[in-house]
Amino acid sequence: MKKNSLAALVPLLLLTAGAADAQSISKGWAAYRAQQTAPPAATPAQPPVAGETTPQVASASLVAPTPATAPAPQWGGPSSKREQPQSGFFVGVQGGAGWVYEDADQRAVSASAGYRWQIQDFAQVGIELGAGKLRETHDKDFLVPEVRFTNIGANARFSFGRNSAWFGTVRAGYWRAKSDDYWGKVSTDGLYGGVGVGVDVSRHFNLQLMYTGYLYSADYNYNDEEYEVNGADTLTLGAEVRF
Repeated sequence: MKKNSLAALVPLLLLTAGAADAQSISKGWAAYRAQQTAPPAATPAQPPVAGETTPQVASASLVAPTPATAPAPQWGGPSSKREQPQSGFFVGVQGGAGWVYEDADQRAVSASAGYRWQIQDFAQVGIELGAGKLRETHDKDFLVPEVRFTNIGANARFSFGRNSAWFGTVRAGYWRAKSDDYWGKVSTDGLYGGVGVGVDVSRHFNLQLMYTGYLYSADYNYNDEEYEVNGADTLTLGAEVRF
């Protein structure tokens, strides 16, 4: 081979080797970029090793859990029912004002006792015995004598509702009275009737406001046998204990 030919062949071989190297570098770079941008391949699950436990992963439920709710109140149940008085004995005291003569106020005091039977959920009926007096007083220059009386009769009370402490009461019966008048000892008798309202402080104790009217007959003018029907009234506030 000639020297000139060898000199020309050397640069040509260098250029060919450079082009080959450049093409190799270009293909390697493209493969590298493709590997970087491709999604990672899924790693196959490894079987558990004997003696080891596989952690359990809780899966999310597609249905939201229903929160626990409190039970609905039973409005008709025992917890919503007020404890009502029951059948039993009672004792009461009363105080207030009374009127035998119009515009002549007398202080009234009385006491009563009896027994009531439960007949319905909110109603009771019973019997009563009582005694009391209207104290002596003066109306201008006129003496209003003291009046002492006893009574026997029936009474009833009615609650205003299942959970109400308020109640109404009625009473009626026979009464007899004695008094010391200008003309000596005077006695009379007749019928009485009353109506009132009260409130239960507890199952065994209550307060009540009562109006009672008393009817009786008396001599018209003390000189003949003619009689007329007269009336007396009391308005009292009382307290009662039940057993």
